[in-house]
Amino acid sequence: MVYMPLAFPCKSSIIALIETSVLAGRIGMEGYNRLVIDHLTLEESVARVTPEFPYMANLCDIDTFLDSTCPWHWHGEVELFYIQAGSLEYHLPSGCHVFRTGEGGFVNAGILHMTRRTGPSPCLQEEVLFHPRFLGGEEDSRITQKYIRPLVEDPALALLRLSPDRPEHRALLDTIRQAYRTYQRRRPNYELEAKEQAARIWRGLLELPQDSCWVERPDRRANSLRVKTMMEFIGGHYGEKLTLERIAQAGCVSSRECGRCFQETLGMSPFQFLTDFRLRRACQLLANTGLSATEIAVTCGFGTSSYFSRTFRTRFGYTPREYRSGKKGGD
Repeated sequence: MVYMPLAFPCKSSIIALIETSVLAGRIGMEGYNRLVIDHLTLEESVARVTPEFPYMANLCDIDTFLDSTCPWHWHGEVELFYIQAGSLEYHLPSGCHVFRTGEGGFVNAGILHMTRRTGPSPCLQEEVLFHPRFLGGEEDSRITQKYIRPLVEDPALALLRLSPDRPEHRALLDTIRQAYRTYQRRRPNYELEAKEQAARIWRGLLELPQDSCWVERPDRRANSLRVKTMMEFIGGHYGEKLTLERIAQAGCVSSRECGRCFQETLGMSPFQFLTDFRLRRACQLLANTGLSATEIAVTCGFGTSSYFSRTFRTRFGYTPREYRSGKKGGD
């Protein structure tokens, strides 16, 4: 079997900063969460995850995101989480999975997913993310070959639900919570403690029985790869006039196949994804810059301020000016 390198996501040419300042005010700077999305890959990465120490943990308040939704993305790190309060939907190309208070899970590296709060109650999620190289080290190391790749690259292992009702799951949930607290406190030698906990979690995952609530990657993995490529293209060209043909060409598929791939993978059309991407980018510019509505309309590919305002109001129920003045509804 030929293995592809477990490369770190690129950190250059960032187009999006989603800064949850509301969360920072609520729980202090230790809970500050900054996501970055690379304009070439649309891979989400976290500001504290670096090649020098590819590990981080944070408390995520989904209500600090627009529409209480973290849009479709993927990242090179594995993601472990515990639902501290509320309920959260994890959407994968294969379907939707709801996690409730006290439950947790594992999202494999490179898996397309979207998260959304479900129900009226606020949702708080303890997250631990680390790159597979954090444990495996060099690509040809025995640890990587024997323990890391079999889990990361297994097509049957996309998402795992951890239930406190199962003893073997409860032990993993406890360690995930310990790992979260270790990173938040950051006492002397916390890096070593974090690595020990990550290794304990990994061993626990490998030792789980066959009936451990794993969700498989979708059968049409080629569709996911094509959609990622086309999402990358949109991320690099969203400010331009994009046609279905141009998006399809980026994925080396026909226009009809492009639409089918997006619908089957993300549950939306290419233009729905493009419009949502542009609107989220516009919200970031409205909140964090002094650009005029006309400048933002042009920057984000809407062309005219009237079309931008009309699209914005249709989507959110208020105008860009109202959004900027404070009617943000949890951005």
